[in-house]
Amino acid sequence: MIKFTGLEGTQKKSKQLEQFASDIDGLLGSVAFDPNDPEAIERAVQEISDAIDERAKGFEGNDWVQKVADGLKEQARKAILDKAAAERSRGK
Repeated sequence: MIKFTGLEGTQKKSKQLEQFASDIDGLLGSVAFDPNDPEAIERAVQEISDAIDERAKGFEGNDWVQKVADGLKEQARKAILDKAAAERSRGK
């Protein structure tokens, strides 16, 4: 009989990643900011980053969650900057 070691740890990491993903679903859409105010844009970026960090708490030992959280923070920053630029170009 072959015994697989580490499978339980992988399953746990996978479940935690699913929980984290569920916790952050819709987060980006919840941030409002003035696209003409650089400080408001930066506050929105920081708000998203802080919210992602807050939801990643409790998963510190899970490198999968931490890598996804880091990637999401960068993606969220880019999305906010892109949205602000698009709204400014439309004259909002």
